[in-house]
Amino acid sequence: MDLQAFLARTAHDLAAPCRQMNSMAQLLADDPDLTDAQKGLVNMLSDIGNKGVSRVDCLRSFANGIDVGDIEKQFVLSDVLQDMLKEHEGLTLSGADGVQLDLMANREAVAKILSVIADNAVKFTPEGESTELTVSMEQAEATVLRFSSGSIGVSLDDLDKLIAPFTKDPVAESYEGFGMGLTIASYLADQAKGKLSVECGEDKVFTVVWQLANAQLLGAQSEAA
Repeated sequence: MDLQAFLARTAHDLAAPCRQMNSMAQLLADDPDLTDAQKGLVNMLSDIGNKGVSRVDCLRSFANGIDVGDIEKQFVLSDVLQDMLKEHEGLTLSGADGVQLDLMANREAVAKILSVIADNAVKFTPEGESTELTVSMEQAEATVLRFSSGSIGVSLDDLDKLIAPFTKDPVAESYEGFGMGLTIASYLADQAKGKLSVECGEDKVFTVVWQLANAQLLGAQSEAA
């Protein structure tokens, strides 16, 4: 059984008992004769059930996120970037003209990685500011892409914790999501023999750094817009 199938089956098997716990807690909470101590225990049971449901949803999200085919084919990265832009209303992309790369990879996996990056840029751009995602490329020992956007900032000392499953920065607790987006993107990057990391400076600019494998320049590199 592959990882995607295992996670999907696990999420399915865990969902029922977690939801049953929630239903039981609700039934108990409706009892008007509960003491304060008993109400506290019921609330605790309800919290445990809610956390269980959340974890199940996270597993399901991860399983669905990594469900891509095994087919590798050659394509131009800037084409996928333009497709990503069409799917994210209100997002402005700059620097894509400087990313003239020919990839041999799973195009669907690459599209999902870029979608996670774009989703986070849109979600965490401060209210009232336009969402601009800036793409730049570095060529040294490896091809490295950097995706930068304005953000609400990060409070974690160890930024790589954001890539761990079920992890959300305390600053982003009020925002929707399971804290699985970067986990999925990082897993897909690993499968393509690349590496994903994140940065955030004092200016609150959030950057996803993607070290690519199997990338070739398409002719001479142009300057980033």
